[in-house]
Amino acid sequence: KGNKWLGANYHAISVTKDCNWTKFTGYAQVPAGAKKLRVRCWVNFDYTGTGTFWFDDISIRAVEKMVEPMTFYSDNHLPPPLPEHKKAGFMLFSRSYLRLVFPNSSPERQEFVEEISIAGCPGEYEPVVLIARALRDLKNLCVTVSSLKGPGGEIPSSAIDVRSVRYHLKKGQSRWGPFNETLMLVPLFLEKRTALSVPEGRNQPFWLTVHIPDRAKPGKYVGQVNIAANGNAGLNIPLTVIVWPFRLAEPKGIAFGLYTRMRTNREWIAET
Repeated sequence: KGNKWLGANYHAISVTKDCNWTKFTGYAQVPAGAKKLRVRCWVNFDYTGTGTFWFDDISIRAVEKMVEPMTFYSDNHLPPPLPEHKKAGFMLFSRSYLRLVFPNSSPERQEFVEEISIAGCPGEYEPVVLIARALRDLKNLCVTVSSLKGPGGEIPSSAIDVRSVRYHLKKGQSRWGPFNETLMLVPLFLEKRTALSVPEGRNQPFWLTVHIPDRAKPGKYVGQVNIAANGNAGLNIPLTVIVWPFRLAEPKGIAFGLYTRMRTNREWIAET
């Protein structure tokens, strides 16, 4: 009514490189109450400037259900598993918690771990990530941690929070480069699950977050992490926590937060 603008989708179709005649298909959600639809092309290749385009045979039709396009992360440089990995049924590696681990990310040979270690101050929460890549279908995959023994007694296992990463579909952003505006299966949640199933060829990351007690004495604290599946003994690796002999200053008047663009369709909410 009154030619009021109701909405737009600037990434219904996105082209990221020069090409010959190619068929592209995209979806656009029509806002409620819309009477007119305008099709426009915005050319700004990788934010470097304008260009030239030709188009032909444009058609628009209504569909009952939108099936949004997906982008799949591909990583085929898988190193050979170690003998202990073959026996356990999974490859075990570690990666910085600041890096994304996709369901099919391949470990690098130097990321295989025989032990893991972290360091922190009394009162701190320090995470470390373990990833199991299934060499065959895994049932009842679980991670357990013992208490950590050190010069000041022990850090109890109850101070070590073990959570598994859950993957979900999430819509990307144009500034993500190749991920673009499509859906991707990405790590979104840390869940408290006692055991889970992992299909062959897929990664399952676990976050181990150690809460160093406020009164922990400085020194080295050592325990064991067990990763097992299918009723087998699994793998045991040492976990070392170095407690520094000082405390971090607490910043005053500073807040920190994270957010994510959550999906809103009912199927996704129901699954979550």
